[in-house]
Amino acid sequence: MLHTTMISTSSTSSHTIGIIGMNGRMGQGLVQACATTLPEARVIGYDKRRGDKGHYVDSLDELWQTSSVVLDFSHASLFPEVIRTAVACPKPFVLGTSGVEHDDVHHHLKALAQYVPVMWAPNTCLGAVLQRWMAHHIATVIPTSYDVDIVEMHHRYKEDSPSGTALALAQAISQGNSQQDRPGQTVLSWGLASSPRPEGRIEMHAMRVSHIPCQHRAMWTSPMEQLEITHTVFSRDALVQGAVDLLIWLLSPKRAKRLYSVEDRWGLSLPTPPHTEGGSFTTDERI
Repeated sequence: MLHTTMISTSSTSSHTIGIIGMNGRMGQGLVQACATTLPEARVIGYDKRRGDKGHYVDSLDELWQTSSVVLDFSHASLFPEVIRTAVACPKPFVLGTSGVEHDDVHHHLKALAQYVPVMWAPNTCLGAVLQRWMAHHIATVIPTSYDVDIVEMHHRYKEDSPSGTALALAQAISQGNSQQDRPGQTVLSWGLASSPRPEGRIEMHAMRVSHIPCQHRAMWTSPMEQLEITHTVFSRDALVQGAVDLLIWLLSPKRAKRLYSVEDRWGLSLPTPPHTEGGSFTTDERI
């Protein structure tokens, strides 16, 4: 059952919100959204490329020491420095940076979550959360002989490929496959398609097209039929508003010190958060 409990913004009114990557598209959107939704909250940011909108601080250390809560929508290359700073000065934290695929991400986030609430958010849209949840449950039922493909499409400026959302979607499907006692491993691959195609491979296809914010398609195909779940974002505002919603939810006094997934916000459940243990999941990059 989807939990759509209204969230009060009163608990965030006196907070200082720190945004890593404030000069990016998502960061600037968050600045504007916070000014509208949380007008009494103070917003500061850190970015190696400072812009002319918003109040910037000089270092990650200063950001963490000054903020009540931190959102990271920067670049994957900054993550090691971000997590070191976070553990040294724990504050509630939302990780929304795409392309963070370090093997020990979950380990670091769980370490931080011993002290504060932490959320791992590959995609902040409700539609993406529901797509991932449905894909997992489909994978627990649909015959494992079906070919599985994930097609992700983003604007031409997106650097990482495949997207973090697509990888989280593949992880959810892999976890569902594992509940069918599927022999061998679920292997994720991207780049050129393999021929002949081995059973148990999740093929990933990435496209960078014009100014399309993002679209993710999960497909199961047999010789007789095809099932597809598609999530399309028409405006970046959907991602921004979703992130603000997660921020407010995470700062609730009810929130325990632990690592949350976006599914937790909506009362949905997957066996484990994305990019963690659960299912046999390896990658095979062929580009």
